[in-house]
Amino acid sequence: METVRGKCIFIFVESDLRWKFFTRFHKTLDVFGYEVVYVTNCLTVWIRGKLEGYNVILSKFKLFDKKIYKANIQTKSIKKEILDVEIGDVNADEAAIILTKWNDFFCSTANKYKPRVCFIYNGTSIFTYAAKKWAQNYKIKSLFFELANIDGKMFVDPWGTNAKSKAYADDVLLDTYKMGKEDFDTWLNNYRNHKKNVKQALVSRKISNIFFYAINKIWFLGYLKRKRAYVNKELKRFIYRYKKDLFKKDNKVIKLDSLKPYYLFPMQVSIDSQILLNSDVSLERAIIYAREKAKKNNVNLLIKLHPAERDNRIKAQLEKIQSDSIFVVDKECSIDDFIDNAEKIITINSTVGLEAILHDKDRSEERRVGKECRSRW
Repeated sequence: METVRGKCIFIFVESDLRWKFFTRFHKTLDVFGYEVVYVTNCLTVWIRGKLEGYNVILSKFKLFDKKIYKANIQTKSIKKEILDVEIGDVNADEAAIILTKWNDFFCSTANKYKPRVCFIYNGTSIFTYAAKKWAQNYKIKSLFFELANIDGKMFVDPWGTNAKSKAYADDVLLDTYKMGKEDFDTWLNNYRNHKKNVKQALVSRKISNIFFYAINKIWFLGYLKRKRAYVNKELKRFIYRYKKDLFKKDNKVIKLDSLKPYYLFPMQVSIDSQILLNSDVSLERAIIYAREKAKKNNVNLLIKLHPAERDNRIKAQLEKIQSDSIFVVDKECSIDDFIDNAEKIITINSTVGLEAILHDKDRSEERRVGKECRSRW
């Protein structure tokens, strides 16, 4: 690949949601004289971009490409790196071939436009991981984006997101940000009074969004050899995602006084990249730990579903473990009263960990729970 680069930015987009996110930057980048090229594997993003007059380049699969690809990447290096592989959508061997193809696609596109910078969202999906590795190999500066779980905030990092970020590797960076007590108290008061679920925590049920989602899944089939397994998995996921909520029948006001004392365990999303790629503790093992901890200390356990949980199979598993001392509440219940009245908060990568600090909950006990959870649900 040629090394001379013009004032061009590659923005890698793998979904319609990311398209809406990144196009908000377009006017500002244009003012600063950047040529913006959107690179995508998503058919509906390409259609949207063309209709709106943006420069969008679409990756095509083997039906449109006569070249036979052999993986030039070791599958071992993919382990615990790509969310699609960890949740079973794509196996490691097939992922390696797709990454090889996309690497060639990025190279040929870059030879034409000479990008100086890449904008990549998260970097854990198979498409954005391919973009991340390609940019690293050719030493193209990249910025990785992820919305924070505080409304109106986001993370932007030159290395990656979560445990792959520079901020995680060097937490001294966080100490450089200073805020006075008065400013903090003002922010905290505003946060508590106007707090709401952030947009990424909501499950869209718009017919148009469901239709676009289906189109892109069908398009992605073109990259795969294991088409039948992928279709079966997606159909099951779709059914569990949109069928009637198992906990609706129990969606009544909970009298917290009758539950005291209790520990609160807020669930994380079952396919969260931070849990699957960066944690040695699964949700299952964390729930086992929370249940045993509550039992040992003779208190009740209150489990709250994450508002973005899409898989009702998780809810079915939780329904089985409910008892006189274990209570599960659905995603529509407010979390504030639960936190205020809890004896302790047990978290695994949850915004409620931040909430617990803001509610002045005891943080004296910080332990790794991975090796303590041996039994099953």
